[in-house]
Amino acid sequence: MAAVWYKNNFYNSLTYALDKNMLTCDKLALSRGGHVLQKDIGFTVKSGGALVVMGPNGSGKTTLLRTLAGLRKPDAGTIEWLEIPIGYDPVAFRSHMHFVGHTNAVKRELTVIDNLRFFAGLFGTDSIVEAAMHFYKLTEYADMPCGTLSAGWQRRVAMARLMISDTNLWILDEPFSHLDATATTMVENMIITKCSQGGVVVMSSHIKPNIGFATTYELKARAA
Repeated sequence: MAAVWYKNNFYNSLTYALDKNMLTCDKLALSRGGHVLQKDIGFTVKSGGALVVMGPNGSGKTTLLRTLAGLRKPDAGTIEWLEIPIGYDPVAFRSHMHFVGHTNAVKRELTVIDNLRFFAGLFGTDSIVEAAMHFYKLTEYADMPCGTLSAGWQRRVAMARLMISDTNLWILDEPFSHLDATATTMVENMIITKCSQGGVVVMSSHIKPNIGFATTYELKARAA
């Protein structure tokens, strides 16, 4: 039945998901380089939910997030988005998901505003570029090549780009990396707003963000 719904709708109805489980993982097993990282990972995030993945270095936080984003396959277990396996149609799944990794993936030779305009063109969201720049206090840096900015300001550009994306699922690997307290609060507020609109955010972090409704999933040290 779920497959029939998927085939007919291709994830296009967020309304369908409001009373459903948005992102579900069941009995995931992860390894890297032949070493077992985690076993039996399981959680569910509903519409409007935020999940913070925490754990010591080497526990597999990045590996888990990349797996949730469909960038690698788990050794075992299932991942579902809107109750449909993410591998059923990876292209359709990616159209609903935006992944931000450790690197900011900005085009260093382009200016701040050109980076954001290029990205907005992919989503047809050009109208909110200025608002995103204003939100992250990037206006005065608009005409500067991103490669000339500090790591913290490049991270702001990456977060502004995320704000522009028209996706319902955000998967963020250490989104607060290189950010000062002011910018950290900006990202927290952006996540809160996204969730208030029914979106889902899964992030890794070494510190628990100031997002009252967020739940935490703790990864233990590398499994034996």
